[in-house]
Amino acid sequence: MKQEEIVEILTKTGCLNEDGCDKPVINSMKLLEDPIVTNRLAVELLQQLPNDTKLDTILCLHNDEMLFAYSVATAAWARFVSAEVTDGKVSFLNGSDVVKGNKVLIVDDVLDDDSEIAALVTEIEKREAKVIGVTSLFSFVDAQESGVATYSLLSY
Repeated sequence: MKQEEIVEILTKTGCLNEDGCDKPVINSMKLLEDPIVTNRLAVELLQQLPNDTKLDTILCLHNDEMLFAYSVATAAWARFVSAEVTDGKVSFLNGSDVVKGNKVLIVDDVLDDDSEIAALVTEIEKREAKVIGVTSLFSFVDAQESGVATYSLLSY
């Protein structure tokens, strides 16, 4: 799918507003109103990964927009885990955790804070799991500074 198509889909669904803003504004909850579009974008996001990529777990930050990450987990047939980052400390929620040896894909709707991603990467590595990448619908930063491959449908 070309970037123009993605922008068109997100604009038509009311998820993307680029008018008069320094950077585009995303409304991920609006995206969830159309499960077909949500699934299509989740699959498209997974197709950004190298073809031989194997993953076990989708990890996301716990927030209202984490439902898109759940859609990615469903499309990938992977475990879904959420976490909070507070003052650089990671807390896994609802008794979930990253399992030793797992291949973990971090998913965020909007990647705009590399410090939270860096904290997640560090915590995953402490658990002897492997971060295979960071994915997002939109990226305003380059998470590769954390030493991890970054894949986004749209970068600004």
